[in-house]
Amino acid sequence: MWEGQTDENEMGTTYNMIDKVVEGKRDEVPEKDLEIIDRLHRISEHKRQVAPNPPIFD
Repeated sequence: MWEGQTDENEMGTTYNMIDKVVEGKRDEVPEKDLEIIDRLHRISEHKRQVAPNPPIFD
């Protein structure tokens, strides 16, 4: 990160808006933020998948 760079600026939304979505308060979040949050959720789906188990050899 460089001086003055923040993760909120990089994401394009705030943690406050993300928290509202997580809490089920989507109606309190502007459409622009919902689009960003939904996109971030969609593109990080692979991070929520359980890694496959290695094969078991007898």
